[in-house]
Amino acid sequence: GEELQRLNDQVRGELAALEQEISELRRKRSGWDEDANFRFVCIKKQFQGRRDLMIDRLSLEFPHLTREQLQAHEAHVDALRFATQKQASAFRQWRRDRFNLLRRYQGKLEDKQRQQDLLQMRKQEMQEQRERQRQLHGKLQNERARVSAKREERQRADSLQRRQRDAEEQEKEEAHRRHVQAVKEAAAEHQERKRELNAKRKEEQAERERREAEERQRRLEKNAEVVRMRREMDALKQREAAQRRQEAEQELREREHRLEQALERLRPDVA
Repeated sequence: GEELQRLNDQVRGELAALEQEISELRRKRSGWDEDANFRFVCIKKQFQGRRDLMIDRLSLEFPHLTREQLQAHEAHVDALRFATQKQASAFRQWRRDRFNLLRRYQGKLEDKQRQQDLLQMRKQEMQEQRERQRQLHGKLQNERARVSAKREERQRADSLQRRQRDAEEQEKEEAHRRHVQAVKEAAAEHQERKRELNAKRKEEQAERERREAEERQRRLEKNAEVVRMRREMDALKQREAAQRRQEAEQELREREHRLEQALERLRPDVA
């Protein structure tokens, strides 16, 4: 609205004037580049509240400048900082004023909306009241019909419950009879299975004994075959040893015979 426009114009003028002032201060900062100005500000912050020490430290950092020049630049830095703070303060004040103004507008809109909601709520309540009366009348009619139907339903339920109890008693008697019969059949089946199991165990025992007897017979036959083969092997070894002895004796006799012949040839002939 108009108030918001006036507020924006006012702060725009203030910020423009402050920006002009800051620009003028920056232009007057002759002989100080960004690095030198940054070092100056850092030392000023470091020795804040200790002015004499600060001036001495600045004199060491900038030995080519006099104390008057350093103090003049300090005043310039303070003026620039103050202008910058005023600029930030003006902007914050504008934000607060704008927020408050928007909140007032929002409050007026909310009041108007609450009035409309209240009027609509009253209309809705009247409609709901008429609807509740209509529903109440219908509920009374339905309740009378429900009570009558419930009475008839209770009578039918009692009759059905009696028939169900009779059927349940009969079912219990039949179930008991079937249970007794099932127990008898189970007992008979158990005895039969027991007899079959005993017979099967006897058959398995007989089969095991037969297999064990056959296994013993096989072991006996196998042992007899092993003994026979060992005997044959011993006889074969004896025959082979005797043959080797005969061959050795034959070879010895042949050597002796050849030796005798050689000796005969070497003897001188007798005239």
